[in-house]
Amino acid sequence: PFRYAHKIMQDSRQGSHDSDNGSEGDCRVDAFNIDFLSEWKHDPEKGNHVTGAAANNLLFAGTDQGWLIRYSLMEDKLWSVQCPHTSPNEGIYKIFVDPTGNHIIICTTGGSCFYMYNETSKFVQLKKLQFVWIESVAWNKLAAQAWCNATGKAKKKAAGNTMSFLIGSRDGEIFEVVFEDQKERQCTRVWRIKDSLDQSREFIVITDQDIAIRGLLMEPYTDDTRIFVACCTTSRLYYFVGGPTVSDVFQAKSQAETGTHAKGFHELPSRVSESELHFTFTEYPLGQPNGLVWITEPGLFQGRVSLSDTSKTPFTSNGLIEYPHFSGLEGAKSGKARRLLLSQEIKTDSAKKLPCSVAMSKFHAIMLFDDRLYCLHTLSQRISYSMVFTGEDVHKYGWFCKAATDYLKGTHWLFTNKAVFEVSVEDEGQDAWLLLAKSKRFDEAFANAGDNKKRIDEITAYKANHLFEVGEYSKAAELYAKVPHLANPTATAIKLCQIKQQTVLRKYLRLILDSCPNTNFIQITSIVTWLIQMYLDKLSRSRSKRLDTMSISEFRQSQSRGIGHSRSTLSTFASTDMRTSQQIGGEERKIKRELIMLFEEFQDCIDKHTVFGLIAQYDLIDVFEKYAELVEERTWLLQHFCDRNLFRRALLVLASYVRKFQEAKKRGRKKSMKNTFNVDIFYRFSGTILQHEPKELVDNLLQLGEVLNPCKLIPAFMQYCAKRESLRQGSRDGKEQPKENGVNDNKYYRRLGKPRRRQRAEVRMIRYDLLDSNEAIRYFQSVVTKDKSMDAMVHDYLLSLCVAEPGSVYLETFLENGPRPPLFDYTRAIFLCHEHKKYAEMISINEVFGKIEDAIELAITHDVKRAQRLLLRCKSKKVRLMRDSIAAGMLKRDAEVSIASIESAGAYLDLSESRQRYLWSQLFKKIIKRNPSIAGINQALSLITSSGGTIGFRDILSLLHGRLPLDLVKRATLFEISTNRTKSEMFQSKLNELEKRIKAQECIRTKIQEVHPIVPVGAVCSLSGLQLDPISNALVFKCGHLYAQNKVVKLLRSHLAKHPETMFRGCYKQILKENTRLQQIFAPEIMDVMDFGRRERLLTVGMDSILPDEWKQIAEAECILCGLVNITTAMDPLIKLDDEKEQKEMRDWNVKLHGIA
Repeated sequence: PFRYAHKIMQDSRQGSHDSDNGSEGDCRVDAFNIDFLSEWKHDPEKGNHVTGAAANNLLFAGTDQGWLIRYSLMEDKLWSVQCPHTSPNEGIYKIFVDPTGNHIIICTTGGSCFYMYNETSKFVQLKKLQFVWIESVAWNKLAAQAWCNATGKAKKKAAGNTMSFLIGSRDGEIFEVVFEDQKERQCTRVWRIKDSLDQSREFIVITDQDIAIRGLLMEPYTDDTRIFVACCTTSRLYYFVGGPTVSDVFQAKSQAETGTHAKGFHELPSRVSESELHFTFTEYPLGQPNGLVWITEPGLFQGRVSLSDTSKTPFTSNGLIEYPHFSGLEGAKSGKARRLLLSQEIKTDSAKKLPCSVAMSKFHAIMLFDDRLYCLHTLSQRISYSMVFTGEDVHKYGWFCKAATDYLKGTHWLFTNKAVFEVSVEDEGQDAWLLLAKSKRFDEAFANAGDNKKRIDEITAYKANHLFEVGEYSKAAELYAKVPHLANPTATAIKLCQIKQQTVLRKYLRLILDSCPNTNFIQITSIVTWLIQMYLDKLSRSRSKRLDTMSISEFRQSQSRGIGHSRSTLSTFASTDMRTSQQIGGEERKIKRELIMLFEEFQDCIDKHTVFGLIAQYDLIDVFEKYAELVEERTWLLQHFCDRNLFRRALLVLASYVRKFQEAKKRGRKKSMKNTFNVDIFYRFSGTILQHEPKELVDNLLQLGEVLNPCKLIPAFMQYCAKRESLRQGSRDGKEQPKENGVNDNKYYRRLGKPRRRQRAEVRMIRYDLLDSNEAIRYFQSVVTKDKSMDAMVHDYLLSLCVAEPGSVYLETFLENGPRPPLFDYTRAIFLCHEHKKYAEMISINEVFGKIEDAIELAITHDVKRAQRLLLRCKSKKVRLMRDSIAAGMLKRDAEVSIASIESAGAYLDLSESRQRYLWSQLFKKIIKRNPSIAGINQALSLITSSGGTIGFRDILSLLHGRLPLDLVKRATLFEISTNRTKSEMFQSKLNELEKRIKAQECIRTKIQEVHPIVPVGAVCSLSGLQLDPISNALVFKCGHLYAQNKVVKLLRSHLAKHPETMFRGCYKQILKENTRLQQIFAPEIMDVMDFGRRERLLTVGMDSILPDEWKQIAEAECILCGLVNITTAMDPLIKLDDEKEQKEMRDWNVKLHGIA
């Protein structure tokens, strides 16, 4: 909306700027531009400008002739009105306009005060402020906010209301004033500066210039419960806090113990007569002020304003900014330019170095001197831009008199005696972020950095250094981790190590890991390894500290619970399981949780050997176990347990691994688990663990089944058997062995600083539980019988174990359940049995290998009864002929029964008759030799019957000839004959009884078959020709036809759909009478339907509701091929001409009928 006539800043007159403006933190030269407002026409008759104001695109100027000039930038309209005056030469002293531009207060040089509403040109004299010289006004920002937020009629109403605002007078008084509906509603004095002066300063002469309120500001807190008020004189700056109303700010102080003193003030020496006070805003009216500037004689006083927290001091001083020096800059008051102003009135105060007015931008103070302009950077305290009027400029535009800021629009205006200029500011804070960061104003620095990542990182680095300096190491570490490219991680880590901040260092390294790129593998590995060592060290120290504070009784209780076994009591307690909440503290749980998370997150970046070595160094077994399970590397953990005699823990590691395999097997992932399953740890550590926990380990090995190779476990079981044998020898000798894992608590007591206890020699008896059962035999028996292992090495080793074990139970079980033929070596088996004097087992081995003669010879020597049993199992020629005759049907059934009774002794073994006769004779001799008495002879004579004719009575007598008295042989022979006769009669009666039972069973079977015909094996369906399953539903009829039930039901459905009258005839009629559902399906009204197609469809729909049991009842009524169904369909044509399928079949057979091919 602005239209300017021309630019006054040409190349030759653009002004100068400080020689250091190119240094770091300075604003660009082109950030400032001075534009002349050509629409503002100066009228010499109305006088020169002496003051000015700007608000909401409205410009106001007061002249020394009492004229008020207003210009609207939006309307491009300039008008003026003369202020009422009491004397002819009375001019305007100061003008105050609220931020909305609706309310104007005018003070004249004669002391008159007027109020004017913007939309009118009417001056209203403030009677309550008559003869009050107004020096400053503090407008209420809440009124500006209400006006900005209102719309329509509400906006108009809000425009006429100023709310409570403050007015400062030349007499040092502050008034609270309210204008509402263009009328003065309130005017009350709330504070007087004379009441705040110290009584000790009464001897000092106070002039009007020392007490005049030259500047006055008011700002509410963010929570609107308190109000901040600041006022200044030429030498003092006061500030007040109170609320929630304006009057409460000052009333609260009058009730304080310190009298009417302000909350705080700053005092500077001053001999000047003018001063100003300004807020700096980042945003208006929504934002809060962030700074305050006060014009004093020593310099530009600035401070920080913070109104967000009521508990903190609202104002803090930032010191003074020195005013710029005029050396080297010639202006209208010096040098050759002075000659051009001979016709003008020249001010004689050439030594004055204070600005006549100041306007504040975001980062600059726009300072006006009489003939020059300086833009001072408030952060770097350097001149960013300067401009000096020459004599021609002063002659044309006059002197600078006022600088004004339009807070709502963010514009700055300069008033001279004859003109108005606009100061355009663009991107003034391009380097402000860096200066703010250096001045430790980090929040503002971040706000000014925008989205520039590089600037944000630099600010973060500055803030991190500041936090580190003030001792906030944790927060500093977080910021350092965000900018590793600016803060060297190595140097930062060294700094944290030097100050011994291990917790902060862990946090810092953890954050560095999160920000480190994945491609930097070496750095990640180094940091992770360092972190792991720090966590382990912290965890070990924590446990050691807890051990130091632990009582002796608690330590003994922990050992009695079997927490662990180690070489020392200290390591025993340090290796306790952290999962037990009673034994660990909150700090340990937190450290361990963080350590495990580190393991899980950076598993691929960690060197396993290094980590295992670190954990083993600190002897943290629970961490060791957790990490080993995580990386699927249990070798280190098992080795660690075995080296420290913690065999139970080693067993638990293997058991958890087995349990994991079983769970994967249940979930159907056996193949994938089998490929990644590490079986080497079982082969490597089973030998050690078996010597201490054999039963539990074998239980876990058996669960793995075929995953393990039993041959590779043979060395482990050999160690177990050697240990078991040594224990057996010790038990035979009755010796005691030293206690394993004995407790040596001397180190523990030295750790506690207590007197050394006398060590007690503790012994214990041998572990007889290892002698209860042979776990090696149990494992390999399961491998052979359940897993069906066919490895000859496994069978040989199992045989050696069974032979070496006392007793014959294991070997007999192995020979009975083992494969046929056996897979173990025969020669080695016989040698082992002979070495251990196990002759019965030798007989069994010869028997399973088919060496019958050797088995019988051994049995004759060592076990006569067993030899007799073996000989009974030998087949003779006579028996074979009898079996062949029975198979050919040449003998009766009673002969078959007799042979069955002979075969009940066991499976027959092929052996020649001559060899059988020899063996029987050897057995006879052995019996007579062992018992040469009548009982022995009778036992020998019984062999005649047992041999089945292989050896006769004469053979026995020839063997007895010359060996025993004939009388003894005769009596024994007669006794045996009578005994055999009695046995023959009893056998015959049993055969007769058995024959009767067989006949009765055949009679019962015949009757059952008549009622329920049995489907023969291999029978086929008479309809489909498919073989019938005797177990499935099959229909058997007396006529001999056999059907599959589903085939019969299918045929009946199609038949009844075309011939429903079948259900009203024969056996089907009776079924129809008994079943009401069938009566509804085959109802007479359906049968009377003349349309055969429709009737067939109705019947088909009805038959769909017939139950399977009802179809079975209909199908079992009679044979389909022999009953009504076949008779009814006898007259049906073979081919229907109206059926397309049958026509196609007819064409395939080349049948021609009635001209239809």
